[in-house]
Order: sequence, then structure tokens, then C-alpha cells
Amino acid sequence: MRIWAWAMTWWTDAADASRKGDEWLGLRTWHERVQRYFKPAHCFLACGTWSEPRFSPLPLDVVVVNAGLPLGTPYDIYYTQLSGCGFTAAMAYALNRRDAWDLLVFLDTDVLVGAVDFDALTRDFMGRDEVLLGQGWWNGIGGPLYMWKPAGAVKLLHSRVRANLLPVPANADAPKPMLMEDELAAIYAGCWWNPWPDNKRAMRQDYGLIDPERDNAVVLKWPFVSRPDPAIAEEYERTQTVLAKPVSP
Repeated sequence: MRIWAWAMTWWTDAADASRKGDEWLGLRTWHERVQRYFKPAHCFLACGTWSEPRFSPLPLDVVVVNAGLPLGTPYDIYYTQLSGCGFTAAMAYALNRRDAWDLLVFLDTDVLVGAVDFDALTRDFMGRDEVLLGQGWWNGIGGPLYMWKPAGAVKLLHSRVRANLLPVPANADAPKPMLMEDELAAIYAGCWWNPWPDNKRAMRQDYGLIDPERDNAVVLKWPFVSRPDPAIAEEYERTQTVLAKPVSP
């Protein structure tokens, strides 16, 4: 099984890139992690705007794929979906080398990895009919882990329900366009697999953001913790991360 692994990121300049490489749960940690768990044939980073590739803190063989929007383009979860731009760029890049991979894996950077058997997970997914593996996010599909078969990547690139960039209406009371998590659920209706159907929040603790999951006793049992409370990191890694199993050759 030939695996490609990727993540989304962005940086403004060389200093920002270096900081994002070295910070806790930064890009160097991500790169080491995906190498350990997935043994990918290739890794790349996707940016929803423009990040200068020569500033990347990762080795040269980790390609930086840019969506091309001007750096500093304002982000808006409804109208300026920079994450969607990053996903579009990533799918186009991967599908341009469709002959080189069997499984495309996205693992977010700001996440703790728990007691996940990645070998069993990937092999189960490859034996199923679904074309996307992802976690549920309320009524949508969220992160921090996605896996695509080639047909799933094609579906995301060419079956979009909304544009990444939409004009903001003059009427503030106008209905909001769908979020990307809801769009993914529409694109992959009937053809995605959620191995953890009981968790409706996509393992997002979102510490420091609006409405975080504050019950650390619950969070410590999750297979992933996205944007974790730093206070749980040591216990989580000691009791959960040590149980993670990598993909076997």
C-alpha cells in the first residue's frame, strides 16, 4: 500500500515558518509522527494562500503546495474558505501523480494521537466500499484525520457543492452558506466511513477557543485530541499515545 501524507499550514515569513516548525505540535513533530505511523512514500504541505516554499522548516522533499491567494487574504468560515482552498490545491497536486499512491492521508498538526491501530484502520478502510474515512462533526465530517482512496480525492476535487470564495452579501441577515464540514457530508453522502461514530465533535477539544470541551476525563479517552489542553498532554501520551500502532509494510 503506497501512502502519501499531508497537512495544511501557512507562514508569513522565514521567522514564522521556523516558529511553526519548532512549536509544540508543530510541523517537525507532525513530520516525525506521520513518518512513524504511516511510513509514507511522500509528504507534502498545502497552504490555502501562499507560503514561500524556501522558508519551509521541513526537508526539501516535503513539497509545499500553494493555492495561490495573496498572503493576508482575510479568512472567514463562511465566505472565504481558505481551508477549502488548501484542500483543492492538495487534491489537484495528489491527483496529478495518481500513479504514485493508493491512499492519501491527512493528519492535522495540532493534535495528540491516542491508542489508534493505524495498520488495522488503513487495511479495514481499503477493504471497504467507502472512498473517504473521516470523523463526524455534528451533522458534517471533520478532522483531525482523513483518508482518501483515489476515487475519494477525485470526488472532492470535482464534486464541490459550493465555491471556496463567495461574496459577502450586503444583507447581514442573508442565509449563511454551508460550512466545509457540512459540504463534505453532502459530497460524500453514502460513501464515507466514520470509525468512531459515537463522538459528534470530531475529537476537537479546541482548548483556548470558543466553547472548548472542558471535561478532561472524557477527552483522555478519545482516540485523538485536536487542539488539546496542554495540561493533559503528559498523561494522554503516557496512557494513550504509547498504545498507537503504525502501519506495517
